[in-house]
Amino acid sequence: MSEANNGNMFLLPDVMEIDERALPAARRDVEITEQVYDGKTCYVLKDPATMRYYRLRPPEYTIYQMLDGKVNMEDLERALAHQFPDEEYDVQVIMSFIIMLRGANLLHVPGSTDTDYLLGRKKTMERSWFQKIRQEFLFFRIPVMDPDGLLNRMHDKLGGIIFSRGMRIFSILMMLGAFVLLFQNIDKLDDRQPLLSWINMIYLAAAMLLIKPIHEFGHGLTAKHFGNEVHEMGILFLVFNPCFYCDVSGCVDDTG
Repeated sequence: MSEANNGNMFLLPDVMEIDERALPAARRDVEITEQVYDGKTCYVLKDPATMRYYRLRPPEYTIYQMLDGKVNMEDLERALAHQFPDEEYDVQVIMSFIIMLRGANLLHVPGSTDTDYLLGRKKTMERSWFQKIRQEFLFFRIPVMDPDGLLNRMHDKLGGIIFSRGMRIFSILMMLGAFVLLFQNIDKLDDRQPLLSWINMIYLAAAMLLIKPIHEFGHGLTAKHFGNEVHEMGILFLVFNPCFYCDVSGCVDDTG
């Protein structure tokens, strides 16, 4: 599994005792997408509570799918031996993987409700502003709005134009025109003011304030065009430089 947290809070019985005992159940609210990574089939799990993603290989995915709260270790060993005869999975390996699943909060916790789980995850993930800035002072974000509704309305009104064939042709012509203009005036560049002159820096800052939000809304509209949700926009400080951002990380499960 490509990402997991510490699973020390999850205690499994001894190896001799676990063979016949039911293993914990996998959470069924996790979104699963089959993908191809590096030429091999894998399965991406999306935790809707934390928006984190985990990539599983087929044997690991088989284990995850079989965890229904009733299956035991012998059932898993038998299924893996039948479906993946070229790979060796003993009790210790399977137990270690289940511990990683628990550490990543991908297993159902007996006795807790979904609300308890979500509140607990929210509390553990929250950090003070001071801690966040101290640990991520070169790159940190300030969420400002949930743009999903706004992007839906914008896509309904503008999507047909922005994603049309005519707009693609127009964009190509615009880029070709920009290259032609550059090559026609390349001999005049030395006559201009230095690139980092104060007046050029003002122009650059003004251009960034205008272009960057348009660029990020473009990300959001593209995500909506392919049926994804976008729930975060805000201010990003990249090496102390403020700029606009749109979080489209949820689009990772769009295999198209």
